[in-house]
Amino acid sequence: SSSDLKNILITSKVSEPFTDVNDTDWFKSYVEEAYNYGFTQGTSLDTYNPYGEITRGEFAVMIARALELQTTSEIIKFEDTNGKWYQNEVQALYDLGIIKGNVDGTFCGENKITRQEAATIITRMLEYMNVDVTVGNTVEFNDTDNISAFAKDSVQYLASKGVLIGGGDKK
Repeated sequence: SSSDLKNILITSKVSEPFTDVNDTDWFKSYVEEAYNYGFTQGTSLDTYNPYGEITRGEFAVMIARALELQTTSEIIKFEDTNGKWYQNEVQALYDLGIIKGNVDGTFCGENKITRQEAATIITRMLEYMNVDVTVGNTVEFNDTDNISAFAKDSVQYLASKGVLIGGGDKK
């Protein structure tokens, strides 16, 4: 299937595309894979900005690229994405139910994405890929009460699978 990354042939693999990702960084291999599969392009020709924040629009583009999505919609769901560089990817994710937007009908693609928003989008992406995202054992965080209702199940699912880990005090 198209979602099976092992079947994608990379003809020109780049092993060190970014000057600001070091050999000692725990995420180096993940960044290189994301770049080589075309999910991300970095913040310039040779930088990735690994400790920078990511916007909702940037995250949507990475998810849409990972799923190889193209929008087929004529109607733009979120007026605030109209004409933006991420408009088509956001629309494609909306069409599949992976992105729902804000209650006021906006997407706010320039806003920094929160961990709980990212967790929710990742879980919906996994559901789209027919992964069972039923929450098994729950993980307790010091700030569990601060997790929004819309994200609780997604955070719990990803935490129980070891995908999402808390900060120093399980935050």
